[in-house]
Order: sequence, then structure tokens, then C-alpha cells
Amino acid sequence: MIVSSLCSIIHIKKKRENNKQQTTTRTTTTRTTRTTTTRTEMACSKPAIRQEMIDYATKWHGLHPNTSQTSLFRQSVPLEAVDFGETFSSTCLNQIFTGERLRTGPGFNCNHLYRSSRDEADIILYSDDVCTVLHPLGEPGRDVDTNKIGHLMVIGHSGEGPVTFNEMLPSTFAEVANLEHRIGAVQTAVSNLRANTPIRDCGPKVLAKADKMGISHETGIQVFFMRQIIDMDPAVKSGQPGYTLYDDDRNDISSSEERVLEEIQRVFTGVNMAAPTNIDRVFIQGPHRNTQILSHIHSFMVGTIPQTVEQNYIDASFILEIKKDFMDDVPLVRTRTPPPPIMQQEAVDFEQDDGVGLTRQLTVQTNV
Repeated sequence: MIVSSLCSIIHIKKKRENNKQQTTTRTTTTRTTRTTTTRTEMACSKPAIRQEMIDYATKWHGLHPNTSQTSLFRQSVPLEAVDFGETFSSTCLNQIFTGERLRTGPGFNCNHLYRSSRDEADIILYSDDVCTVLHPLGEPGRDVDTNKIGHLMVIGHSGEGPVTFNEMLPSTFAEVANLEHRIGAVQTAVSNLRANTPIRDCGPKVLAKADKMGISHETGIQVFFMRQIIDMDPAVKSGQPGYTLYDDDRNDISSSEERVLEEIQRVFTGVNMAAPTNIDRVFIQGPHRNTQILSHIHSFMVGTIPQTVEQNYIDASFILEIKKDFMDDVPLVRTRTPPPPIMQQEAVDFEQDDGVGLTRQLTVQTNV
């Protein structure tokens, strides 16, 4: 029986000699200093996203050869609110996550989302064995002009299996499957909200929260959404990061039961395809912008994608397509020789077949 353990689906080889000139003309500035124009073009441009993923893969494999995101995450990221600065540097995560606002000190830091993923979400809308879909705290929908209550976020919550830092980094087969599952989960949550599905069909964590609040399992998810906002603990609402919900006119409606429910019902209705204003789209932010190092996917209900989103986010559906494209280009090559040095291969999957070592080498084209 063959047991596979894929090291990585994206491991970049050296550029061919006849591509060197083209490579040198490509921008090589750091992610913290790229221009707004470059970022705007990349947000929803599949070729640009693909090239950025290749750049990150090159850096990742230089820092962590033959190491998956899951392996490094499980080894390095604590569940306690302790100082993370030394580990952040020793694992070279400081060379991946370069945002100026990222905090590694004790207390509220870059691991807050990972710690809270194990706790009860303040506004939870869907859950399964792998992930939780929630409405975020802080100022949800800050980067969109309208439908701010439509801002959802999905995070993994399992203590086992795949876990990733950021989807722009290279992934194993299992991590790609996990990404696809999480995108599917947030799409299910949006469908449930559009249909006002009874919360009995919205997952175990939703039911546990409803039981704690004394809410019937037959209650529609729209009303349950509203009740979690209105009944939020004042200490949570005024704490860090707090909670403020604006309507399209920048009025804080978070204390109005009527207005909150009106916004939920308005945003999570059927899509008018003649003039769509509430299509659910999924995005992430790149490592250069993240302040949290647990992968999290945002969903916005938008028509035309706002410029702020184009500048600050990356289309997660394109990322998934690109990762699958890499996977489709992977042939299985059986060999009895040891794998070549790190810069002479793209990825290696070590297998055992009656005591004979096998390698699975990934052929990945770097051109778009």
C-alpha cells in the first residue's frame, strides 16, 4: 500500500537561461513597497496573482525547504497569549509577514485569531467539523462602500489536519483541499442567509450558541444573526477590537434591532442579475497586509468591486484555481534514487512501496 506525504505542490526551479532577461525586467521590489497600481492590478488578475504566488513559493522554500505550512504552524504557533517575537523571528515568519501593524508581544497579538478559533465566536453563522463562518468584530465591511453587514469570514478551528498561514504561500494537496472546503463553507453560509435557513441546519457551533442564548433551533439564521449583534456583551462591544456596524450612510446601527434586521434582509436577498449589487465574492489579504497569521477568508456582498478591495485584497477563488492548475501539472515519477538537492527539484513526495523509496516530482511551469 502506498502512503503519500506530499511536501509541497509548488516548489519553484531556477529560471531557464532563455527567460533570464524577462525575469530581470519584472519588478523585484519588496511587498511592503509595491505601488498601489501594482496591487490594484493584482487583486483580481489571475496572471498577476499566479506570479506573486510563485515569488512567495520561492521565498518559502528558501526559508523552509521541504516543510509544509501545516508542519511549521503546528510546531510554532502557541494557543497561549504569550510573547511571540522570538519565535516569529527564529522561524523567519518576519520575512513573510511584513506588515507594520502586526503585533507579536504578549496579549492581543498576531495569534489572537488562532486562539479565538477554539473559542465560541461572538457572531457565528455556520460551522462544521473543519471550520467556522462568522461575522467579524471591529468594523466589519470597512473596505466596502455598501452592504457592510454582508462581511463574513471563515476560519479553520480543528486541532488536527491542515492549517495554513496564508493562501499565497505554497500548499500541500491536503491544504488545497482544506482551502476549497473553507470557500465552500462560506458559500453555504451565504446561501443559508439568503434562504433564512433554520439554525438547526447551520452546524453544531451555531446550535451550541443558540442553546446558550435560549433561542429555538427553528429560528431563521437571519434573526439569529441579528440577535447575536443586539445581545452582544457590552464588554466585547467596547473592548478590543470592539464592534461597530455602519449602514451605507455611516450611521452606527449596531444597537437597533429593527435596523440590523432590515440590513440583513436587504443584503442577503436574491441577486438581481440585471443590476447585481450583492454577489458574494471571496478574498484574502496577502502576508504583507495581514496582522493575523492564521489563514482567514473574507466574503463581501458586492456588485462592482470597490477600489479599496482591489488595492488591499486578493481574489481567493483565483488562488484556488491556480493551486489546482499546479496540481494538474504533477506527474508521478518513480525512482529508486535519492531526491536531488533542494534547488534542483520542485517538490518531493516520499512514499514507501515494499521498502523501496519513491519520489513524486512536481513539474510546475513558472510562466503564466
